[in-house]
Amino acid sequence: MSRHLTARIAAAIAVVGAVFVASIVVLAISIADLRDSSADAAHAERTLAVAENVGSLVVDAETGVRGFAITDEDRFLEPLTSARRDIPAATRQLGAVHFADDNEHVLAMSISTEARAYITDYADPLVQTLRSDPAKGRSVIVSAEGKRRVDSIRGEIADLTSAMREDANAREAAASSHASRAMSIAVGAGFLAAVLFGLLTLYLARSVAAPIRRAAEAADRIGKGDLGTRLNESRADEIGRLNDAFNAMGEALLESNTELESQHAELEAQNSELERQAVELESQAVELEAQASELEAGQLELTDANAALTSYSEELQLKTEALSEAHGRVGLFAGIAEELGRRTDLTERADTLLRRVADMTDSAVGVVFTAASHESDRLVPVCTRGVAVDALPHELTTSAGLAGRALEEARPVHAEHVAGDLTLQSFGRAIVLRHELHVPLIHGDEHTGVLSLGRTADRPYDRDEVAAIEHIAEQAAVALANSIEAERSQWLADLNRAVLDAAGDAIHLVGMDREVILSNPAMDRFFADVLLDGRDRDSMTNDELSDFVANRTDDPVAYRARVTEIFEDPDIEMVDEFRFVDTNRWVRRYTAPVRTQSGQLIGRIFVLTETTDVREAERVKDELMATVSHELRTPLAAILGFTELLMAREYEQEERLEYLGTVHQQASRLSDLISDFLDLQRLEHSDEGVSLRPVDLLDILQQQVQLFSGQSERHALQLK
Repeated sequence: MSRHLTARIAAAIAVVGAVFVASIVVLAISIADLRDSSADAAHAERTLAVAENVGSLVVDAETGVRGFAITDEDRFLEPLTSARRDIPAATRQLGAVHFADDNEHVLAMSISTEARAYITDYADPLVQTLRSDPAKGRSVIVSAEGKRRVDSIRGEIADLTSAMREDANAREAAASSHASRAMSIAVGAGFLAAVLFGLLTLYLARSVAAPIRRAAEAADRIGKGDLGTRLNESRADEIGRLNDAFNAMGEALLESNTELESQHAELEAQNSELERQAVELESQAVELEAQASELEAGQLELTDANAALTSYSEELQLKTEALSEAHGRVGLFAGIAEELGRRTDLTERADTLLRRVADMTDSAVGVVFTAASHESDRLVPVCTRGVAVDALPHELTTSAGLAGRALEEARPVHAEHVAGDLTLQSFGRAIVLRHELHVPLIHGDEHTGVLSLGRTADRPYDRDEVAAIEHIAEQAAVALANSIEAERSQWLADLNRAVLDAAGDAIHLVGMDREVILSNPAMDRFFADVLLDGRDRDSMTNDELSDFVANRTDDPVAYRARVTEIFEDPDIEMVDEFRFVDTNRWVRRYTAPVRTQSGQLIGRIFVLTETTDVREAERVKDELMATVSHELRTPLAAILGFTELLMAREYEQEERLEYLGTVHQQASRLSDLISDFLDLQRLEHSDEGVSLRPVDLLDILQQQVQLFSGQSERHALQLK
């Protein structure tokens, strides 16, 4: 086995990963096919809607011409006027559609041509004929030329609808087939990956776990004293090198044990020699005792001189201790000042102050009250020693006991208690305080906080301790004030950044040199998605960026003029709106100067908002109003026509009731249309679905025959 174990394991894992990646790629391709099929279906529906609109306009024009022929009233020509105005735009829209099949394109062009020809070659000349020669015009209507043209257009629309739906169904079937095949491949790849993973686990158990277990058992035997234990398995990979290293370690331990045994024998021989030398020393000690008796007499003479020297030494020691204590206090002050200087966090500095002072004064209990970083008018406990936070007030005021008194009077306040008078809840137990000391932390005219200490021992705080604590408190007050101001500045900066990041509008601050000073994430997304349409912003200079955006607008010259005006006039405040031609997206821009409190100009703020949806909503609203006016015109024309007939002539009771029934029916239809449009408006502002129901088409057609039959006594309508 020439290859390393690591390489083999890595190769096996790579194979499993490749199988998973392949299955994901196949699924991604299938999803892309389904998405393309959905896009084609939506394209077909939009195209068919345009074709249906063309057919509807032609039918309305035909109905209006017939109504004009019957009543000789110009108001019945309003559908023809609308068709003459709307058909050119609708046919241009139909001609701009991209068709996948040439036959569909031919049908669309034929529909457009026949619709325009209906207006120019038939409807308009017929109206002129009706005005100049009504009898000749009605004979043209009787010839059914208009109906033939309308039926031809409807037939071609039906053929186009059928062709596009068949094409969409074929694409959908192909996409579904691809999806099924991709799912089968993905399931197979998953099964194969599971099998490979199981084989990899078995291989690791046999090639790695088993040799390591045997090595652990051999190590246990060596630990119990069997230094001759060895691993006999020979391999060329990392496990083999581990076995070789284990065997080499066993050999080294065996050699070390042999050497220790020889050194132990040498130590026993040296111990025997030391015992012999001890006997010789004992005899020499007896001789020294005799010599000591001779020296005792001379020592008495030295005692008096030594007493005088001791008195002088004690006096010198007292002075040295006083000097050492002063030096230690200076060193303590310097150490505390250095440790406070190394830290910048408010809590860390307060904790350093409390820890060092409590250790120096042997105080079991301590609290530091100081101002919160973003609420400088409130003093709260930021660190404690030996006392639970719940046992302390949430906020320190001038009326809060001795600590508040020290804060109000700006001086240390000390109190002594009889045993049992003052009990505080510590961590899981109650402690009794005998002495407490509260020292205000004052920086200039500002009260930074209060340092509170407490002793459980019956030993009051002496004058030197209080003086030392006051000196340390002055140093700490400066450090804490700096930390409070720094944290407040950081909190305000973080607050401003959070507000800016949470804003939905795209905002950035630009300096007078046109360099961006500040920008929120919404502006970054707006640049990438709207202004640059996916291009890299970092590769452009400010002038290149401005030119690129200007060239995409519908009026680059006006856009550049506004930008020049904005940066040439520091005090200008402007709101403008522009459109990108390539994406048809609208952008609203607001800009105003930004100044400091002293009035110094910092730069200029820009707020960008996309207004494409607002523009689209206005367009849809206009189209809806046009549709409403068109749909309401037909029943309203019928109501007006029949009521005028009833007012102009005297009819039999039965015929009059029939006409009144038609008027009532059309009024009901008008009411239903109004309700439908109100429901449509309600659906646009809610999540409710559209309710569909079947209708009787024959009944609708028979109603139309009855409607138009009653408007002329010289014509007979039949439904086929």
